[in-house]
Parts: sequence; C-alpha cells; structure tokens
Amino acid sequence: KKLVGLFPGDVDALTLLGQVYSQAGEWENAVVVYKKAVECEAKHLGCNFNLAVVLGKMGRREEAIEQCRATLLLDVKNMTTWQHLSHLLFTSSNYAEALPTLLHLTSHHPPSITPQTAAMIATCRAQLAESSIPPATPWDTDMTSRNFAEVEKSTKLRISTHPKDVDAKAALGQALMNLNRVSEAEQCFKEALKINQKHVNATYGLGCAYLSQQKTVAARVCLEKAVKADPYHSAALHTLGNCLLETNPWEAVKMLNRAIAVDPHLTNGYFNLACGYGKLGDFEKSIEMLKKVIDLDPQHDEAHASLGIVCLDLSRHQEAAVPRVCTTTTSGRRNRSGMW
Repeated sequence: KKLVGLFPGDVDALTLLGQVYSQAGEWENAVVVYKKAVECEAKHLGCNFNLAVVLGKMGRREEAIEQCRATLLLDVKNMTTWQHLSHLLFTSSNYAEALPTLLHLTSHHPPSITPQTAAMIATCRAQLAESSIPPATPWDTDMTSRNFAEVEKSTKLRISTHPKDVDAKAALGQALMNLNRVSEAEQCFKEALKINQKHVNATYGLGCAYLSQQKTVAARVCLEKAVKADPYHSAALHTLGNCLLETNPWEAVKMLNRAIAVDPHLTNGYFNLACGYGKLGDFEKSIEMLKKVIDLDPQHDEAHASLGIVCLDLSRHQEAAVPRVCTTTTSGRRNRSGMW
C-alpha cells in the first residue's frame, strides 16, 4: 500500500497489491486495484486476466466474461484465458457460447482434453439438442493439406454410418466449396443446420455459399449469426467485413480489425482493411495496412500494385518507386476494390 501510495501509476506495485487482496479474499479491493492497473496500462495481460478472475469470484459473471474477451483481444492464443472463459460460460448455463469456446480450447490446447472438459462438452451438446457422436475427424489432415477430394470421400464415409454427424456434414460442405461445387455445398450446410441450427461452421459455410452466388443479403444474415455465436471466428469476421465493404465501410473496417486482432497473420484481412480505409479516405492507414500485407507476403502482387498507386496519387513518388515487377496484371483492380 505504501509503495502504491508513493508510485500510484506503478503497474507492478498495483499487480502485487491486487494479488495480496485476492489471496486474502478481499475481492472488492482487488477489483479496484486491478481496474486501476488496467487504466494505467491497458494492454497488461496479467492485470486484465486477474481482473476477470476476481470478477468471477465475486459472482459478477457477465462482467467477468466480457473481461475475458477483452483479454483475448490482447493475446488470442492465451489458453488459460480460453479455459477460464469456457468455465464462466458453462457455469452461467450459456451453452450456445460455451460449446464453441470449449471446442476451440480443446482443439488448440490438447492438455485441456480431460474427463471434466469432455463432460462439459457433452452437457452443452445435450442442452443444445445436439448429437452426442464423438468428434471423430479423420479428414483433418487432408483439409489442412487442401486435399479436398479426399476430404469429400472421408466425410461421406463418416456420414454413411453416422448420418447425424453435423461436424462431418459441415466439413463436407467446406470441401465442396473448395471444389467449386457451390450448390452441393449449400445443400450440405443446410442439412447440417437442420441437425443443429446453431452450428457455427455450418452457418459460416452457408454464408460463404450464398456470397459466392451473389446472394449478399442472405450471406450477411448467416455471417452475422456466425460472428454472434463465436465472436473469435476470424474467418467469419473477415468474410463479413469483406461483405460489408461496398455498403457499409465503417462497419467493414470494424469487423476486419476484429478479424486481424484474432488472427494477426490474416494477410487478406489486412488487404481488405486497406480497401476499407481507402473507401473512408484514410489513405495513411491504407498505406500502413498494405505495408503490413507485404511484410507478411512479399510476393503479394496486388498489395505492391495498390501501394504504388496510392503513393502516386498522394505524390509520394519515392515510396511509389518500388523496384519490383508484378507477376500478375492489375487491370480493373481499382474498380473492383473501390480503394482509391
């Protein structure tokens, strides 16, 4: 307390005091201290997470859940936060959000696969009237290696013996989309949603199928449902943002920023974000995003071409003079993106 009195903005001192209060069970005091620490250093991961824990201990679950989400925006790979968030959602009987959170946790952090988490997943599925079929996914390797013909075979085999396996139907739809068999994919996703209308990947996939057929209104409805069900679904956030670029660039920029916060290596997310900032007239941010694309993918011809064009338009000739020959044409690209 004396140290914080002498240095009220010292985050380390505030963190230590918060820990002391927590260990003593003085939750109210701990909340005040951790909130002060977060005010001093908004991106301090430990203070943000500890604040979520203390709020949960006090029974303020909704605040704790929101604080967990704020913490994940700082480090989406922090599995301790994912674990705490899944526990809060589950104990709040929010099974619709608890299930995708638990599935994300167990798929990205194998040590979290325990009898307890398995029981929680089973309970969520039962409460949501889902099939209790074990999550056997032999097609994962083929999906990762983009061998979609093999994914089609393995998922169809699975469905022939387990016709209610919603994950297999969603994976089959994804494979068919990548094989450019959009109408078949659309049917697969619809069948999956008949089994479980809240299945995130099936909802997202159906949105993509609609979008590829220029059914933008229906696509947006599906993508918004997917994002609501899983606020950390980077692909859904990115696709929804891209869908909104023409009609609502402000909202598109917001969605795309959320997408790259979840997945900082989402190259096309940065490129589409550059398009969004261009539509809003914020060319400095557009340039920043295009440079980020090139950092992630030095061979991204479209980013190089767009960066040269916008720098020329702003009379920044030195930056526009990039000594590089693009391997694809840029004809019509400015009209397509509406960027400049």
